[in-house]
Amino acid sequence: DRDVAHVAASLGTCALVALDAALTLWRTTDFSRFDESLFAFLKYWIRVVGPANAAHGFVTSAAFILLANVFANTHNMWGDSRIDGPLTQFQSGDAPTALLKMSIVVAFVPSKMHRFVVTAAFFGALAAQWPLMPQMFFGARWPVLHIGAELSLLAKTIAGAKRAFA
Repeated sequence: DRDVAHVAASLGTCALVALDAALTLWRTTDFSRFDESLFAFLKYWIRVVGPANAAHGFVTSAAFILLANVFANTHNMWGDSRIDGPLTQFQSGDAPTALLKMSIVVAFVPSKMHRFVVTAAFFGALAAQWPLMPQMFFGARWPVLHIGAELSLLAKTIAGAKRAFA
């Protein structure tokens, strides 16, 4: 079944990306600040970004992984069935990776102004896709879901600007 294959490919890729990120983090980070414990690191991260933002990041990432076909329908699949599986897997694997990276980077940014700059840069990169590749989105089955993601990030960026300039 193609749907099962898409989900399996997405889960496998996300697991490999998560393992690679964890190993890179482990090799390159001084965890003495976090009591040599990943649990303590996660508690620190949740405290910095807030429980709601941390939960949002994890739930959104899990949704992208488990709902790969829904996510893929926010992009044009170009009608070539040979690339549907790999394209779906790439899209559903890249989104949670980018979201979690942004969440973790924001947790370590020292000031509200810098957090705003990071979030604004991420929003800018996401929004730049529309004029660069309009057919990717306007040819999709459900482009409104993708627009919703950009609007959600825009709301976070505006909220960050209010905090940074308050």
